[in-house]
Amino acid sequence: MKKRFRYQHKMGRMALKALCSCLVIVLCLGLFACSSRGQGVAKNELFPFSYNRDGKLSSVSLVQAIVAALNSDLPAQRIYESFNAKHLRNLSADEFCRYIEALRPQKSIRIESIDRLGEEAEFELRLEIDQRMPLLMDGTEHSIFFYLNYVDSESDLGQMLLAVQLTDEGEPYLDGDWVRAILRLHDFSELYFTAIDEGDEAALSWLLANGKQDFREGDPFVLSAKKAKQLIQYYKRKIIGGASKSSCDYLLPGRAKFSQKYQINQVLTGERQLEIREEKGILNIHEQLTEPLRSVDRNLYVQDERVLPTTYSGSLHFYRSEELSKKLGSLRRVYYDNPDNTREFKAEYLGICFTVDGEYDHKSRTWSGEITEIDVSSPRFRFGPDLKVGLSAYDFFLIYPFAPESNYTMESSFLRGTLAMTVQIEDDKIVRLIWQYR
Repeated sequence: MKKRFRYQHKMGRMALKALCSCLVIVLCLGLFACSSRGQGVAKNELFPFSYNRDGKLSSVSLVQAIVAALNSDLPAQRIYESFNAKHLRNLSADEFCRYIEALRPQKSIRIESIDRLGEEAEFELRLEIDQRMPLLMDGTEHSIFFYLNYVDSESDLGQMLLAVQLTDEGEPYLDGDWVRAILRLHDFSELYFTAIDEGDEAALSWLLANGKQDFREGDPFVLSAKKAKQLIQYYKRKIIGGASKSSCDYLLPGRAKFSQKYQINQVLTGERQLEIREEKGILNIHEQLTEPLRSVDRNLYVQDERVLPTTYSGSLHFYRSEELSKKLGSLRRVYYDNPDNTREFKAEYLGICFTVDGEYDHKSRTWSGEITEIDVSSPRFRFGPDLKVGLSAYDFFLIYPFAPESNYTMESSFLRGTLAMTVQIEDDKIVRLIWQYR
């Protein structure tokens, strides 16, 4: 699987190397030609580590060894055998070789230089990893981070993150628990992408069902089977090259982030991201998908009777309070969120509140205008055939499986605007529904 780390801002190679505030070490074939002098690299074909005056291995030299394996200048197995045992804590040769493959960018791409991260960036990384992986806290606090820089096949600068750990004496090592946490994410992502590309609904459903669930009562395998089918269809329709063409932007304990090119329309393409996270020992997939709002859910009902008689079709309609009073009961109150804007006000009835762009007559307590938002908090009302307050979270997810990935907001887009429905869930059931014109 192709793995690339892109800069958010494209820079020239010379600009990258000119960053004098960073530790930049050019790694090319000349490194190994120079290192062979007095080091005997040809004798045993082992990596020529460099040591400081105290006889300690430098962190840069350890990173250089990993880069040599990534660049295939020496086999990963031989690099592993070059290490002193104290520089590999509880890490097998097989795990080291798999770790190299997990970090490796696409074939034929070489790492060209190394940058040490600044203190602030390292602090942010340590904080995030500590929150997700508290069992790795000791290793995280003693880790230092590097960017490995390269130029990809499209002549864009890219980079990947690498961390090494330091002993109390400041000598670097690779921690087995740290590496295995990364391998769990990498192996899981391989299974996930393979299941999608092969159209294996059963395997994909199993991976989804064993992740964190957003409901307490319900069958996770029924819901995951529905999600698996939709995911496979989405990738076939939208993702250019399929899941296997995903590019890894970030791979550290607790979180892996991938980028994918997708088809916006017949002409335009874009880039989307997904993440795989480990939280409390559970691997979870976080896809950025938009749930479209069903056309039937644009209509509001009270006790099986339509509240707003005009079907929403992309533009707002003019209503009068007299049209709604027989269905909603008496108007409880009218108030303004912004006193300076007397055109927009809230008209509140029992269990429902309308945001209106129009006029309110204080004397007759009547209003007229365009409804831009409907806030429902009572089971008296429903949108469509079954979307209402009190509906269980599981039953809601059977209607909108990817609602959590869409921040619990479903949308329908029109030429003149967007209609959005946001659902609030508490105690495993819907407690609020907000219909909103944007």
